[in-house]
Amino acid sequence: MMKHLATSLAVSAALSLLWAPVCLAQSVAVSFFGNNQYQPTNTEAARQLGASVTVYNLDSQVNLEKQLADGLPVNDLDKATAIARQRVAQISQQEMVNLFTGVLKAREWGLERFPAIVFGQGESVVYGVTDLEQAVLLWCDHQTGGIGQ
Repeated sequence: MMKHLATSLAVSAALSLLWAPVCLAQSVAVSFFGNNQYQPTNTEAARQLGASVTVYNLDSQVNLEKQLADGLPVNDLDKATAIARQRVAQISQQEMVNLFTGVLKAREWGLERFPAIVFGQGESVVYGVTDLEQAVLLWCDHQTGGIGQ
């Protein structure tokens, strides 16, 4: 029974890979929304299938705050402020904008929970999956009227 299941899964995966490039004849925008706990996997495999992947870590702002505060002197407010300002000055304008882009997009697209993988400009969402290759294959299956529909 186990051998049959493994063979079925292998055949199913191989068939998926055969028609996935047809599904993604044009690149599709794929946005991953996660946090420190939920990180994307198989990002490169999704790109090889034709996905244009953007990853948003919704903990980025908290991570930056921790990074900026790390090792600041506790008993010298002036020195701590000077060091913090110096650290903030080293952050590019684009990095600052990117801190909030994911949160704004998640709100704009009405995402209900995370992790979430969004296709296009919010047209389709796969929740609870971190494997980008798997999500792209599910999306392709749905687009072509397969069993995942």
